[in-house]
Amino acid sequence: MMFAKEEGVPVEPRALAVRIRDAVADIVTRQSTAGIDIVNDGEMSSQAYATYIKDRLNGFGGESQPPPTRTSWRSRPAPEGLRRSRPRAAEDARLQRADQRSRSATP
Repeated sequence: MMFAKEEGVPVEPRALAVRIRDAVADIVTRQSTAGIDIVNDGEMSSQAYATYIKDRLNGFGGESQPPPTRTSWRSRPAPEGLRRSRPRAAEDARLQRADQRSRSATP
């Protein structure tokens, strides 16, 4: 009945409440028989954790939409004015060589 309700099939609320109450009573009895000191409802009143919030609180209706596809920053072109004339490694190497030359030329 819980799955039917989640899929939008009309379910008689009283019949569902009775089913849930019976399921909770059964699981509590089983836990008690097994010697569990602190029993719980076994989550028998919720169809799934993913739908728990939606069923208990307001404002969570609507359709789920996947997040927009993210592209790597490397696949996007650089903005105008920030494009390099050469690859970064080549430019860094050129600057490093120039720096080494200027250091060796200084007395």
